[in-house]
Amino acid sequence: MKEICLAGGCFWGLEKYFKLIRGVVDTEVGFANGFTENPSYKEVYTDKTGYAECVFIRYDSAVLALDQLLSFFFKAIDPSSENKQGEDVGTRYRSGIYCTSEEDLEIAHRCFEQLSELYNVPLFVDVEMLYSYTAAEDYHQDYLDKNPTGYCHIRPELYKYARICNRIRRAEERDIEDIMLIFEQAKQIMRSDGNEQQWTGGYPSLEILHTDISNAWGYVIEEENITAYFAFIPSPEPTYFKIYDGQWLDQSEDYHVVHRIASGASSHGVFADIMTFCFSKQKNIRIDTHRDNKIMQHNLQKHGFSYCGIILLANGDERLAYQKILLD
Repeated sequence: MKEICLAGGCFWGLEKYFKLIRGVVDTEVGFANGFTENPSYKEVYTDKTGYAECVFIRYDSAVLALDQLLSFFFKAIDPSSENKQGEDVGTRYRSGIYCTSEEDLEIAHRCFEQLSELYNVPLFVDVEMLYSYTAAEDYHQDYLDKNPTGYCHIRPELYKYARICNRIRRAEERDIEDIMLIFEQAKQIMRSDGNEQQWTGGYPSLEILHTDISNAWGYVIEEENITAYFAFIPSPEPTYFKIYDGQWLDQSEDYHVVHRIASGASSHGVFADIMTFCFSKQKNIRIDTHRDNKIMQHNLQKHGFSYCGIILLANGDERLAYQKILLD
């Protein structure tokens, strides 16, 4: 078990966010790296103690690597904002990574340097050893669990992202057998819903799955076991060059395609989780489905995809084409 302290504005929302991440074992809100002894919340609030509100995190590094955890952290803060996150202003609301080992400090510096390369403005994130820490009062612990309507500067969509994103990982060759079982279950669901024509003739073949995996396109959702599979493929998609009886929402060549979504009968909310993941990577997504796949069409419409027209697969079979673009 490893430990780290992360500061990023009000600790109420930040704690709820980290608790949703697979691999986080325990959280505690408190105050980090100030110069007074055993400060209270009221004392820290004056900005005269040097402390930052933080979340002390214990996590299983076999499930959640530190660089992954910091990737989640960076999504939850504006690193270019000095002593401010959301509407919270003051040195107590500064952002910081406070490490408990020199090894972790080295990793944190490397991750911060990689983040800095994405910005052309100064960033304000402490990266240092944790040299003082005091737990906050009991009423601050798990605050938003006890007060669901309480204040939070964390965007609601980030909670959804935290819940699913490190449950999704790239598929590996060792997963092939489990993935094929998932496809068999998905086909049974299709057939029971009257979709007799999609995914016939041994589709998807082992060759297709090997291609997905070797190109880092294939992904699985994993809890205790693999529960779903999908391919997330960068453009261009050759079968999308021509579209009939309609048009794409844009002519951009910068898009991703989602193919081969499959899940078992006991899985729920898989499409929503996949879309949350994919749109966190790419704002322009195209997808197609069989005319008889009413389940997929329902999900696409429910999640704001627009019907664009008909595309033809390499073998001449038609598919209904959809697209969604997230606006900034």
